[in-house]
Amino acid sequence: MTNKFKNCFASKPALLTLSTLSLLIDAVIRGIINPAIPEILQVEMKSSTNANGFLVGCYGLGVLIGAPFISYLSDRSGKRKIYMFAGFLVLGVSSLGIGLSKQIYQIFLARFGQGIASGITRSLGLASLIDIYPPDKLDFSISMVYSGLTLGTVGGPFIGGIVYSYRGKMGISYAMIGFSLLNMVARILVPDSEQLRQSLEKSDQLDTNSKKEIKSNCLEFTENNIETNVSDPVITNKNREEKADTKIRDNTIQRDSKINFFDFFKEHQILAVCAVTIIAHGGTSSMGVILPIYLSDKFRMDSKKIGYTLIGPSVSGIIGGLIFGRLTEMDGFLSYFWG
Repeated sequence: MTNKFKNCFASKPALLTLSTLSLLIDAVIRGIINPAIPEILQVEMKSSTNANGFLVGCYGLGVLIGAPFISYLSDRSGKRKIYMFAGFLVLGVSSLGIGLSKQIYQIFLARFGQGIASGITRSLGLASLIDIYPPDKLDFSISMVYSGLTLGTVGGPFIGGIVYSYRGKMGISYAMIGFSLLNMVARILVPDSEQLRQSLEKSDQLDTNSKKEIKSNCLEFTENNIETNVSDPVITNKNREEKADTKIRDNTIQRDSKINFFDFFKEHQILAVCAVTIIAHGGTSSMGVILPIYLSDKFRMDSKKIGYTLIGPSVSGIIGGLIFGRLTEMDGFLSYFWG
């Protein structure tokens, strides 16, 4: 019975559930406090509305620091589980700090800690999928994970508005701590990447080759750059030897080459994606700051009604994601931008 229980979590569906849950909870915690920001900062702490933007910025700064730093350490050590577990601990402690904060700098520090935890769980949750799934099988798993992210984006403000209206700031903290503990338990049950790979290999459930890799094994290029079927018995020994030498050289290059984090910025496609992401998230984050203030001042809405209202922009984001997700699957659309 014990082995059956362990095998249930040493599986691809369990890993996919963990990654989806991690991004869902990350999105919930990112938006759960937004409807309550005007009441917490302007009413309770008597601060100016400028502080609202700084509070949102603290979270983003934490993500910016936590994600690349922990990703680098995790790649170096090959460990995902211990760093994700640490991220959940940071999230729990920071969430408690939100409820206990009496001064504005205290809530800033707590929100900064939550951003660091978010960067850890988000990046390592996706990295765990890449460790197990081959490239041609990642589409479905990534789409499932981002479905959780979308659901969390919709649910975060909704939950935060209701909880704050009934239980106040401490109620939001308890909710965030509960989400963190749930994610921590899931991370404990699912094995680390290397252990999971070994378990899947024993049960013959690990896909070691993608479709492209299988296809490339059947073809080689001659000196005239003509595709030749390797399975054809007419292939000469000379071509076989040349192919073996090429494989040895390629493997040596792959083992010797070290990809640095900053090497990614040499690719113009990655820089373009970074620019678009900054603009898009900058716009949505600005709206998350301005809209609660406007609704509170103009229409005298409480946190619960603001939470309901913030569902609208989230739903539109879902629709836009579905549309452009479909477009990016079209070869003509991708070739237009990437050549």
